Amino acid sequence: MDTNIVIRNFVQAIAVDPWRPTYRRRPIGRTPVCGWDARLDGYFWPQPGVDRHATKIALDPIVSLLQPLTRAVLRSSPWNAEESESACCAARLIFHWGRVPQRPESVTPENVRNVIEAAVRDDRYSNAPMNSGWTKLAALATAQLENPHVIWDSRVSTSIVRRLDRLFCSSGITEIPDSLNALGIVPGRGGSRPIRATYLHWPNGYSRWSSQVVASEFVRRVCCELNAGADFHGNRVLTERPGAWTVRDVEMVLFMDGY
Repeated sequence: MDTNIVIRNFVQAIAVDPWRPTYRRRPIGRTPVCGWDARLDGYFWPQPGVDRHATKIALDPIVSLLQPLTRAVLRSSPWNAEESESACCAARLIFHWGRVPQRPESVTPENVRNVIEAAVRDDRYSNAPMNSGWTKLAALATAQLENPHVIWDSRVSTSIVRRLDRLFCSSGITEIPDSLNALGIVPGRGGSRPIRATYLHWPNGYSRWSSQVVASEFVRRVCCELNAGADFHGNRVLTERPGAWTVRDVEMVLFMDGY
């Protein structure tokens, strides 16, 4: 199946699938909602009330702290002592926000820089650290770039893998397409995770830069589909805000979808 068709069908499936947010496995709201816009408006983390706007306010200072560091990496310029300390500070702030603490000895300027380097280069073969904490650094460090990375955690992975698996099954596809075969399942607990049964054999995507890079490319293409003002069957608009979607917005929808 052509990847463009896969992206289009994926976007449409989420657009028409009724969704009701849940918290600790209990539904929120009286009725389900439909559409990408309503799903984005329903985002919260770590608890109801902390919506996408509150999340943006929390993360914007970290993104601003990372921007000059990322620009230096793009120029292949070394960090000075102050920049190295800022890099470690930004990483620790991200891990605290994401509730994904890392071993203190692992949060070094070298590791932080290697993660940013791998992200800006889309390096599938990097040996830089990668887990549900470092993926957040990769995403926020590239947030202002043309090709930003997605936070590739268990919830986003569950959403994408589960929906693609259903799509491929219904289409009679028996093997994961080459362009997506690096996608994998990132383990996690709570809600529908882990994915207990799939039609196709999806690899382990945890701690793998190949999975991080392909997932980021996939989400960027979903974002482009939404920003193009895609419609459903030629007449049903998928989003009321074409041109305004960011990778972070798409990620928020998938994060809630993958619980």
